[in-house]
Amino acid sequence: MAQFHLIKTDRMKTFYLILAAIILAARVDGQIKLGVQAGPTLTNAVRKWGESGTKVKQNTINKLGYIFGVVATVPVNSSLFFQPGLNFGKEGYKMDLFNASDTSNFYFMSDEKVNFLEVPLDLIYHISAKKGLFYFGAGPVIGHGLSGKYEDMSGSSGPGQHPSSTSSIIKFNRQQSWSDGVEHRKPVMLSANLLVGYQMRRGLFINIEYKYGLRNVGPAYGSLTYNSLGVQLGFQFNSRSKLF
Repeated sequence: MAQFHLIKTDRMKTFYLILAAIILAARVDGQIKLGVQAGPTLTNAVRKWGESGTKVKQNTINKLGYIFGVVATVPVNSSLFFQPGLNFGKEGYKMDLFNASDTSNFYFMSDEKVNFLEVPLDLIYHISAKKGLFYFGAGPVIGHGLSGKYEDMSGSSGPGQHPSSTSSIIKFNRQQSWSDGVEHRKPVMLSANLLVGYQMRRGLFINIEYKYGLRNVGPAYGSLTYNSLGVQLGFQFNSRSKLF
């Protein structure tokens, strides 16, 4: 338990160090604009479970999450910008399987939610408009899982049947085998990000982002990647007289 607390403390220190670096860079270079953003996300996963060589894809159901953080905008030229950020988020998925092909009417339901930190590294191109600007961009997202919870329930819907349920915590570490009460995931996440948005002259902006998981974070007996679609509202400081 003490070791887990130490790992969690180290991750929070990393979060604050990256946040401090972004704020310091914005203060040192007046061309770098700093902003904040937050919003809901609709998340799911591509999940394949089973023994090696026989993994079966399982359909998942969207789950509501959220994200918030800071973003820096660094000019490359008059229209192109580099936009790194640091976000904290919650995402996950639901799954509902039902087998009506036999008399037992077996069903299986699961719910997973995870907390993570991520660093998006987007290239942004903007197009000026009358009262603001439109922008679009893309880039990689490097994330790190922090914690999570996995719950499932299974049984048969026949008379006199009682479902069984289990609940496990999720740890993001390099251990790949399942242990009692613990689901293990690979800690480092890698995704591709696409976004489009609009910013007003006083700094308020809104964007829509789609994040597609590229790296398998599942255990040895399965593969798992997280995807999300989100809407963020944000504000960029020092933007009253000049956009970006």
